[in-house]
Amino acid sequence: MRAHSPVPRRLAALALFLMAACTPADGPRRSGDPALDADIRVSPTPAVVGESRVFVRATDGGVALSGAQATVRSLAVDTTGGGVPAPPGALPPAVEHVLAEVDGAAGDYGPVVLHFPAPGRWRLEVTLRVGGRTTTLSVPLAVVGGPGG
Repeated sequence: MRAHSPVPRRLAALALFLMAACTPADGPRRSGDPALDADIRVSPTPAVVGESRVFVRATDGGVALSGAQATVRSLAVDTTGGGVPAPPGALPPAVEHVLAEVDGAAGDYGPVVLHFPAPGRWRLEVTLRVGGRTTTLSVPLAVVGGPGG
């Protein structure tokens, strides 16, 4: 009688883990008007526990977009390091912040200061509204740091 190796089972488990960890859900997402777009910048980079600033460069068909309402909110995805979101109520709820258009800089909005209470995987959602048109972009954001560094 021949003993079965645990290697195939372990490889299958590893493959499932990697597929789950690398799903497109972790990438950028978009909904709404495809002509409206935003380049989202965070300072410092990478974002840190505590305060980070968000800037947005908004375009309409590739042209700088002035006069839009731009908002941003941060959403915790995984702050436990185990691939599991924080329990409800453990982190403050997502709050929508309005980004002001920068004077004399067509298409530039911000900065808005966001407070990240914990390191981990977060998402930034930026919504642009102009002339009855709307688009929302959601991008992954890694927040680093914590007690002691």
